[in-house]
Amino acid sequence: MIATGTPKRLWDDCLEYRAYVRSNTALNIFDLDGQVPETVMTGQQADISPWCDFQWYQWVKYYDERASFPDDKQVLGKYLGPSPGVGTRMTAKILTKDGMYFHTLTFRPLRSDEIEQEREHRLAFLAQVEQRLGDKSTPGDFEQDLELDHYEMSRYEDNDDGGIDQMPDRDEQQFEHYDRYINAEHDDR
Repeated sequence: MIATGTPKRLWDDCLEYRAYVRSNTALNIFDLDGQVPETVMTGQQADISPWCDFQWYQWVKYYDERASFPDDKQVLGKYLGPSPGVGTRMTAKILTKDGMYFHTLTFRPLRSDEIEQEREHRLAFLAQVEQRLGDKSTPGDFEQDLELDHYEMSRYEDNDDGGIDQMPDRDEQQFEHYDRYINAEHDDR
């Protein structure tokens, strides 16, 4: 949020976006067995396409059929992520210059030549959004000690020293007590 200059009032949208990205990302968690959390949770292969092509708060142009002549129907906006439950999986939530959401399938990133050409429009857009939604995020808006590294895990009652991620290697395990089952047969008497 800080790097993109996102207004503070959009923190919940950013959190939702990050949660979707995280649930569709392969994580180094043993129980996931190399799958993404979304696949493990639903039992269906996760579709990551809504999260691959655009970044949070990226400049886009969307088609606004409400725009009347002589206004251009391709309108500047900011990408806020997919719109789950609205339209198809590729429907996106776009922030408009008046600080409202516009859900659409017809949008695209700004081309490199448009970045400089649209400079004045982008500055006006940001000023209008800031006027409507308030100031953008700053480092002071977030507690600096929220990182997990700053907490002493041994202080907590339920600490199990890292759980399954801290298991010793299989080669280090001793399995002598299971030897009695080797070559054992089931007796059906």
